[in-house]
Amino acid sequence: MNAIPSLSLEERYDSNVFNTAADEKSDYVFRAIPKLTLSIAAFSASVNLSGGFELERYAKHHELDSGTATKNYELAAAEPLRITPRFSIHPSARFVETRDAVRRNALTQSPEPGLPPSETVVTTRTGVRDISGSLQLVYLLLPAVDLEIGGGGAKREFTEGAPGLIGSRTVTGNASVIYRITPRFSTGFFVDTSYNSFDGMPNSRTYSGGLSGSYVLTEHYTVDAHAGAALSRESTGIGDQKTDTWSPIGRLSLTYAWKDFQAKLLGSYELAGRGSFGRTTKRGNAVLTLTDRFAERWWWDLSGYYQTNRSTDEQVTEDLATAEGTGGIRYAVAEWVSVRLSGSIFRQWSHGPVGTNLERDSVLLGLTLSNIYPVF
Repeated sequence: MNAIPSLSLEERYDSNVFNTAADEKSDYVFRAIPKLTLSIAAFSASVNLSGGFELERYAKHHELDSGTATKNYELAAAEPLRITPRFSIHPSARFVETRDAVRRNALTQSPEPGLPPSETVVTTRTGVRDISGSLQLVYLLLPAVDLEIGGGGAKREFTEGAPGLIGSRTVTGNASVIYRITPRFSTGFFVDTSYNSFDGMPNSRTYSGGLSGSYVLTEHYTVDAHAGAALSRESTGIGDQKTDTWSPIGRLSLTYAWKDFQAKLLGSYELAGRGSFGRTTKRGNAVLTLTDRFAERWWWDLSGYYQTNRSTDEQVTEDLATAEGTGGIRYAVAEWVSVRLSGSIFRQWSHGPVGTNLERDSVLLGLTLSNIYPVF
């Protein structure tokens, strides 16, 4: 087992620290982030248990100062744990508590590569607690056939009762079969389901299924695709009456890798039950990420996304679009210390009664100290 303590010190300029649609207040924010990660080698992989908090000090708005502005605890495995030569498991769990929706969104995105982002909507500053966990089981049925079964749960709670924001709970289940036809091409099918409940609002169930495929076009290019259909069955709040909504779903990604450079373009469309406004939504994503190590100890990255969330109810209670672009450069001064300079531009547009138009820009200069210490 290895212990990996780290300390990040950041100075950030934020153009809208209260996440408001009008009368924006900018400020300089100093943030200190101590964190401890325990990395445990097990079953031909590593399980990481990490925990940390964020101290924030504002140059002008001292009412926002906090010794624990954000708390973040996580269990993650970089690779599936191979219990036997044919059976492996992949666990994950996360706890995030904060008052800033921007920090919540950054810390609650899926660590799985190739998956679309979860909700990126930014709301006014208020206490929010996100808890999630999942377990995926993979079994080698035949030398070229994998069976994957999994499930998980997530809960979002607004701890300060902000008006218009609604807590949610989601329980999910999934299964898939993947057949490796050739070393370069695999295909299969998937089925997913989720139960979504919202505080004081009608609940919903979603069912989806379809076909999947992955093809290595060349040494540098890989294409992954999912396509199918989904059904949302939502309570009306009147007796046992329910409304059904059918929707196509899909995901398509193209990955390019050459030496230390990687680029990924991803598009997706799905029915999503977890959010901030108490509604199941049709969610679309377009994502581009670029990363490169362009010199010894130097890295750069550039990313951007555009997301839409449109509720399935007849009134279209929620109709939001968000977009963000981020770019940064990092230099490793030594093996245990690095410096990063980055900037981001965020925009949000609301076309319905919930959510607001919002702009937020930021520039960050950060220093991270980290080292690995063998425990046993």
